[in-house]
Amino acid sequence: MRFFAFWSEAIWLPSDRDQEIVLRFIEDFGRLFEGFQEDLNSVSQEVIRLRSVAEHQSDHIKQLSKVVIDGNGQPPLMSRIAVLEAATKAVEETQRRWWELMLLAAPGIVSLIATGTFML
Repeated sequence: MRFFAFWSEAIWLPSDRDQEIVLRFIEDFGRLFEGFQEDLNSVSQEVIRLRSVAEHQSDHIKQLSKVVIDGNGQPPLMSRIAVLEAATKAVEETQRRWWELMLLAAPGIVSLIATGTFML
């Protein structure tokens, strides 16, 4: 390094090697910054794409909830499901009662057949 006194101030004049190191650093930093900008742009594009997908899915969810909750011109799916559940329970209850009746009547029918008092 060379120093010169110039009007009572020290001025540093870098050597050729120092200048080359500084230039290489500037070039490397410029490439690094360009890479950072490219990465930032790709991330920004991905965020925009994800936002558009989220808006698209939001529209689908709104349509689906309209069909499920509001019915979209027909009875809502929630009330239809409730009606089906009630009908299924009623059928199950009827079947259960018939089985209970059959199990209650089965010993009597078997005893009638066994004793021979049952005539056709």
